[in-house]
Amino acid sequence: MAVLELELSGRPQVRQPLFSIRVIDPPKPKLRARTVFAGKRTYTPNQTLDAAHRVRQAFIEKYGNPAEGGFQPHRGPVYLRFTAWLKMPGDIPRKYRETALPITKPDLPNMVMLLADALSGYAYADDNRITDGRERKRYAGTYGGPGYPCWEIEIFEADPELD
Repeated sequence: MAVLELELSGRPQVRQPLFSIRVIDPPKPKLRARTVFAGKRTYTPNQTLDAAHRVRQAFIEKYGNPAEGGFQPHRGPVYLRFTAWLKMPGDIPRKYRETALPITKPDLPNMVMLLADALSGYAYADDNRITDGRERKRYAGTYGGPGYPCWEIEIFEADPELD
């Protein structure tokens, strides 16, 4: 994972993330990972709950639990940079593997929604604090990424000049 490079007022600036975590063996969110209404009660699928728990555990292992006096959630606006490195299927021909992009499930918006909800109250006060972001999904071992499936999550303090 890298720092964020900006150019403000003609001078390049490097910003360190507030939080930076890597979730190894990433969770697999359901196709529709939202709360489902069952009659008058709501129901969140167990697979979604487990995936959110794994993301939170990766954060707690690195920064501590805010409820137990660990690192406190950021209260200001944040910039979220997320890359999902997925396992490459075996049916992609070797000559296309270096530049192949995943156009399969899970959907990127579902992964980002799960991630934003999972870190709410841990990395930032609420997911409404996310004002900017960059989300990508790639195959592991391509585009200079790690050679194994994982999620890379970096959270920066938001900046109006951030692009």
